[in-house]
Amino acid sequence: MRNRMELSAGLSWRSRLTRWLPGLTIGLGVIHLGWVVADLPEEIRAMLADGFVGASNNDSRDFATWFFIGGLVLLMLGSTMRWTIRHSGEVPAVLGWWILGIGLFDTLLEPDGGGYGLALLGGLVLLARPVRPVRL
Repeated sequence: MRNRMELSAGLSWRSRLTRWLPGLTIGLGVIHLGWVVADLPEEIRAMLADGFVGASNNDSRDFATWFFIGGLVLLMLGSTMRWTIRHSGEVPAVLGWWILGIGLFDTLLEPDGGGYGLALLGGLVLLARPVRPVRL
């Protein structure tokens, strides 16, 4: 039986990139979650102390809530990518276009934010897609 190094040496760069995409997405989600905890620790503590029901009741807490939800969505997206790759061998192009579009929209709304990372991830998803002939 060949070892992993020999197996990965036979993969195309697109296949190797496809295998990295779920981990990159999950990693971006972990960074997102870590960022909100590091950036707004007093808000997180206050929300935990108040209980979750109705705890997002001002602008700062709303920001923390949506930033946290964004991290959870990235974790879900990475897990779904991993499942999809295991079952079909690739990530659907439509997903790459959605991620790229959302990243560009986020960057337009907030040029100092992290939308660039999301746009890059969407671009990598599209780059990893196999090249197929166009049917006319």
